[in-house]
Amino acid sequence: MIRKHPQTRGITFTHSSKEAMVKTLINVIHNKRIKMPLHERLINQLRVFQKIEKTTTTSYSAPEGEHDDYVMALALAVSAALTTPATKPTIEFGWGWESRLSFNYSVSK
Repeated sequence: MIRKHPQTRGITFTHSSKEAMVKTLINVIHNKRIKMPLHERLINQLRVFQKIEKTTTTSYSAPEGEHDDYVMALALAVSAALTTPATKPTIEFGWGWESRLSFNYSVSK
C-alpha cells in the first residue's frame, strides 16, 4: 500500500494519541465544524462514549459491553483531515444532532 500511496502514514494508538484525537473530535463537534453522517451506530456510540477520570489518568472509551469503533474511526478521520498538509479539509456542520448528543467536556486546544 505504501508503494501505491507513498503519502500514507501509519498511526499507533497510544493512550496519549487516543486522548488527543478524542479531544480534537470533541472540539470539532462543540464548535460545529463537522458534518457527520446520520448513521445509527455512530450516533449510538457517540451517546454512550465516556470520559473516565481516575486519580492520575483520564481516558475515553465506551462503557463495558459497548463499542467505540465508529467514534474512534471518526476521531481518526478528523485528525487526519486536520493534519494532512496536502489537502485543505472542509469539515462542515451537518444536521441537527446537537440536540441529540450531550458532551459534558470542557476541552481547549
